[in-house]
Amino acid sequence: FSFLTIVITLTHCSLVWTMASLDIESLVAFVKKHESPRENDLYFIMTEHMYLTGVYYGIFCCHVVGQPGVLPAEKFVDTVLECFDHQAGGFGGRPGYSAHILYTYSAVQILVMANSLDRTSIDNVAAFVCGLQQEDGSFRGDIDDECDTRFTYCALATLALLGRLDEAVCRRAGSFLKKCQNVDGGFGLEPVTESHAGQMFCCLAALKICNALDSIDVSKAKKWLEKRQCANGGLNGRPEKVHHSAHKCPPAHRTYSHPCSVDTTRMVHLKT
Repeated sequence: FSFLTIVITLTHCSLVWTMASLDIESLVAFVKKHESPRENDLYFIMTEHMYLTGVYYGIFCCHVVGQPGVLPAEKFVDTVLECFDHQAGGFGGRPGYSAHILYTYSAVQILVMANSLDRTSIDNVAAFVCGLQQEDGSFRGDIDDECDTRFTYCALATLALLGRLDEAVCRRAGSFLKKCQNVDGGFGLEPVTESHAGQMFCCLAALKICNALDSIDVSKAKKWLEKRQCANGGLNGRPEKVHHSAHKCPPAHRTYSHPCSVDTTRMVHLKT
């Protein structure tokens, strides 16, 4: 994740950096060497449940640096389909794993980038995602998981990509997200929890998808974000913390073409 975040941040810093100054060959070689599962590698074994999201990150990174052919999304369509949980209707992180919203989001993004959404059951996937929404408007990660703003963002983004985002879902989700804004202007995992930059992204992106940004105090949100800059110029994720490269997102006034974008969001690279 940190690797991808740095690459994307660099591509947006056009005033001080150009694509020509990046060793693209070495970068894509690094990504490609992680293409195949390493079944006997301890690190892979410990993280294999996140494999599908890793595939998405690798594909997207190659797109960002203008080398989509190195890791074409089309190559992974069969892998994605093998991760489908027929009982639940969503996708797991690896074949045989139960469905979760995080990996369903990754799967849908890969299928969209490969122009292969018709290879899966959009109705079943949409039903799985909608079934995770709770009475308060939030979304669970799966049938047993906790509810928070990360999963709410992933669910709304997934439904938007599927073309199945309806007004009722947005209205309930928007009501929940509005309650997650704290008095300091930031957003937490759920109502009355600590403000954090990660949750700020999730909530603002989700509200944008729902066309509901005008329902929150945008001025307070901007001020909270401005206060994340430290004396050395870096950004932290919450008050009294040191700066961290993971929080250096592309400037809001810059845009780029995402191979998996829809009009309602810049749902991009920042996975939860």
